[in-house]
Order: sequence, then C-alpha cells, then structure tokens
Amino acid sequence: MSFAVVKFISENSDTDEEIVSEIPISWLTKNNTFCKWPPEKYCSLYISRSFPPEENWIEYPVAVEYICDTLTEAKQKAKGNIEVEDVGRGCRTIKPLEYFSPAEEEEKARGQRKKEGKTVSKKDNPNSTERNYHADFMTFLNREANSEETNPIINEDSGSDSLSEQDQTSNLDLQPAVAINNIQLKSIEGTGSLISGHSSPTTSTVKDDQMKKFDEKLDSICNFLATLKLDLEEIKEKMDTMTPQQKFEIEKFPFQPPFKSLTEIEELEQYLSIEEQRKCYIQFLRNIGGNDHKDYTTRICKSLLTNTVAELCSWLGRKNNFAVGHLQCTNIAFGVVHHKTRCSRKEFETVFSEWLRHAKQRRLREKN
Repeated sequence: MSFAVVKFISENSDTDEEIVSEIPISWLTKNNTFCKWPPEKYCSLYISRSFPPEENWIEYPVAVEYICDTLTEAKQKAKGNIEVEDVGRGCRTIKPLEYFSPAEEEEKARGQRKKEGKTVSKKDNPNSTERNYHADFMTFLNREANSEETNPIINEDSGSDSLSEQDQTSNLDLQPAVAINNIQLKSIEGTGSLISGHSSPTTSTVKDDQMKKFDEKLDSICNFLATLKLDLEEIKEKMDTMTPQQKFEIEKFPFQPPFKSLTEIEELEQYLSIEEQRKCYIQFLRNIGGNDHKDYTTRICKSLLTNTVAELCSWLGRKNNFAVGHLQCTNIAFGVVHHKTRCSRKEFETVFSEWLRHAKQRRLREKN
C-alpha cells in the first residue's frame, strides 16, 4: 500500500503556516487535488491501517508533496526528517511542519473569538466604574427599614374608634413600601425584615398553569375510573342474568390402552362417534404430551397400540394390513399434535408410518 505526503491548502493565503500529513494514497480524489479526511478520533488508526475512505468524510484541498512506499518513510518526510538532496525545488529550507487537524483549527478559532470578546471582571478590576446594584439595593432597604423606627406609628387602640380618610392615608404613608420589579415590599412593625406584598405575576401564572394541568389530569383519571366502574357493573349484571352453561365433566376414559387386538380399535371408533365421548379421548391424548411432533406422535402410538397389534397395521393398509390412516382416532391424534407442535400432516404421517413399520423389530427385541 502506497502513502502520500500532502500539504493542506489553507483558505487564508495570508498565513505562512504549512500543514502536512501522511495519508494512504487511496484517500486522494479529483486528480490528487483533494483528499478525504476521517473523524479526528480515529485519524491515526485509519492512517496506520490504510482504512478505505468513506462517503461521509470531509474533503480538503491538498497538494501532493511525495509518494512513498511505506508508512514509515511517509512519516519521516512529513516530519521534515529528509535529506537535503531529496528536498528538490532548489533545496529550499524546510520549515517546521504541523499535522493538520480540522478539530484543532476549529478550537483555535473558537478560542480566539472568546479572547476577543472577554470582559474584565470586577474582581480583576477593582477600579471598574460599573455600579454594584446589589450593594445599592441592600443599602437602600436598610435605610428604609431604619427610617421606620424614627417615624411615629399610629396605635390601633388609640382614642377614636374610626379614622378619617385623611388619617388612614397618612397612616399608610408612614409604612415604607418599595416597588421593585412589580413586587411590593412592606416592612413589618418592630423588625427590619421585609415580606412580599404580592407574588410575581410570572410566578403566579406558572403556578396557575400547573394547577390547571393537574386538575385536567385528575379529571381524566376520575372519568376513566367512573367509566370502568360502569362497565364492570354492566358485565356483572349480564353475568347474573345469563343462564349458567352446563359444564362438561370429563369422564374417565373407558378403555385401557394400549390395545391388544383390532377389535378394540373398532370399538374405539364407535365410541368416538359421540361428541361428548370424543372430548374424553382428546383429553386423554393431551395428557400424553411430548417435546416435539416426533416425540409426541411416538408417545401416542405407544399409548394406543402394542407392538403385536402394530405389526398388523399400516398407514394405507397395503399388503393386506389394517389401514389406520383414515380412522377417527388417528385424525383426532393428528389434530392434538398439530395444535401442540404446529406440525404438518405429512410430518405426522411419516412418524406414525415409521413407528408401525418397525413394530416387528421392537417385538423381537423385547422378547429377547
């Protein structure tokens, strides 16, 4: 993999600073006049691994300085550690080079803007002419509070039962009040503390909005609970008025499988002709259970047929065998297995047929 040493062309032609970096040659685009640059976090890793460029990388204008065969050689040339004879262009003096970093350039510009817009704080400049409004405000409040002690206050229990309008007005004027930012502050008799005559309009508005939202949510919850209560009462009334359905009690399965003769299979077919009795058979098969369709089908076969009877049976009844593929007991068994394992009819038939076909081998193995 070849590498290129490129010089990034800055938009500000006034600066003499040169930014050079080594890059994989595959990063060059547009006839080697631009190069794609990865995110700063993975820049060195991508260069060392010659990572192919991605579409979302930013393109920068560059001028190719050198083409190198190895990354080490490209790094040396990028850092300026090269021989004078390799410099070319009249053996110009090599200036100290810096690695290009878009993030660093943006950080420098941001720092410059902050430096230009920085203001001197009051601590750094004690001779500042700016007024300390907080100190002025506290001085003003203390002066007003102290003035209350010198002003006469009319006692409510003095002589007359009522005061004239002029006396009430003069009495109100004796208590100092300060209006600041639409907040009226009144001094409390006997103390220098202040209380707020009324809260800020902005604060009261926010509280009112919050209370309105809370009330709306509370109303919606109450409405939902009321609706739910009505629905439950309606359901209860319907359940009380409905005639209770007679529940089917599963009777004990009258047969004792596995069947030892074909006659018992025929008796089972007659038994399954009644719907209520068919439910007993279905419950019997469900109690057998199984892990998958193969295990479930095999367990049903073992529960229904002995190996001796299974030798006489086949799925289609070929070679004068007893056909079981069309029987009700077999179809119901498939329905139970399909409901449990979602197997197909073909899969059920394959497992059932294979079990019947190996019945003789199982019988001989058990005898020995």
